[in-house]
Amino acid sequence: MEKDICQRADDLAKECERKNRITFTSFLTPTEQAEIEQEHYFNLYFYGGLESAERKRAFFLPDYIDKETYDFSSFISAFTSKFRFANLSHRDFLGAILNTGIKRECVGDIYVHEEDVYILVTKEIAPYLSVNLTKVGRSGIQLKEIHPSEVRSNEPVYQERSFTVSSSRLDSVAAGLFQISREDMAKKIKLGVVMLNYLPCIDSSKEVHEGDVVSVRGLGKAEIIEFGGTSRSGRVFVIGRRYR
Repeated sequence: MEKDICQRADDLAKECERKNRITFTSFLTPTEQAEIEQEHYFNLYFYGGLESAERKRAFFLPDYIDKETYDFSSFISAFTSKFRFANLSHRDFLGAILNTGIKRECVGDIYVHEEDVYILVTKEIAPYLSVNLTKVGRSGIQLKEIHPSEVRSNEPVYQERSFTVSSSRLDSVAAGLFQISREDMAKKIKLGVVMLNYLPCIDSSKEVHEGDVVSVRGLGKAEIIEFGGTSRSGRVFVIGRRYR
C-alpha cells in the first residue's frame, strides 16, 4: 500500500470542496479503501464497475451530486475477449497487462472464465490497452469494449463452517474459521499477519461481528455470516465462510 494514500485522499477531498467538482483516485485495494474509510469523509463513495468488485476507485463528491443516481460508469472502462484452447488465469492476464507498461493501480478486477475474460480499467488508459493488449501467454486476444454492467463476475467459491466459541473474541472466532488452535491464532495476531475488515489487528480480544471479514496471511480469507444461539454449556454457535 502506498505510504501516502491517506494524504492523497485528504488532498482530493479538499480539492473537491475547494473547486466544487468531483475528484477521484485510481483503483484501490480493499485495505486502501478501509484506510480511507476510517477518515469518515461525508462525501466519499467507492465504485469498481460492479457492486461485488474488490478493487474500487474512491470518489469525493460535491453537494450537488447524488451518489445514488450519478453514473460512475463513465470513469471506468470494461473489456471482454474470447480465448480458446488455452488455460489462462488471472495472473496471466494481469501480467500481460502490466507488461504493456500500464500501472497496477489503473487495473481493477479481472474475471477469467473458461473461454472468456472481463477486464476493468480506468477510463484514461482504455484506448492504450485496447491497442496494446493483443496476446496473453501464447493466446491471441481481441478486446471488445463493453459497458461495466455487462461484466460477468466470478461466483465466489467457499466452504461453509459451523462451530462454537466461548466468546466473540477475534482469536476464538478466527481459530474456528481457519480450523487451527486458538493459541496458534493468537500468535499469528501478535505477529501482525491477521487483518480484520482489511485492516491489521494485533488485539486478540477484539470483539468481532456478523459480516466481518478476517484475513490471515498464508491461510486466506473468511467471513463471519452469523452468530446463533448458545449451547447448554454456554458456547456461542458461529456460521462462517472460508473462501478458496
